[in-house]
Amino acid sequence: MLLQFIHNKMEKKRKHPRASFAAQIECKECSTLAFAKDISVGGMFVETDQPMPVGSRINLRFNLEGQDPITVAAAEVTYQVGKLGVGVQFVDVAPEDLKRIENYVAKSTPLADPSNETTLAH
Repeated sequence: MLLQFIHNKMEKKRKHPRASFAAQIECKECSTLAFAKDISVGGMFVETDQPMPVGSRINLRFNLEGQDPITVAAAEVTYQVGKLGVGVQFVDVAPEDLKRIENYVAKSTPLADPSNETTLAH
């Protein structure tokens, strides 16, 4: 419930539509397993019980879909939710990886904008 509240508050600050995304994330800076909750061309929410300070840079590896190559991205922590996870903004992504993320989000059902229940995209 707290995580949903934080996501709703962050919604107004988002620049890019996001899509539901559930995948295990390899995070070099995380000592435990991390999972993605959602993704956009700008970033993602990473579920991890390891708090990371805002401004931290992390290196991520994840698979968008079955046979796709592994996506590699450097990201910066933009907010944290205690031991629930962190919101990250991509700061360095290869053009081909960014294109795959863009395609994934475009063909996925966008997550609803909680401030306007009549639209699905924001």
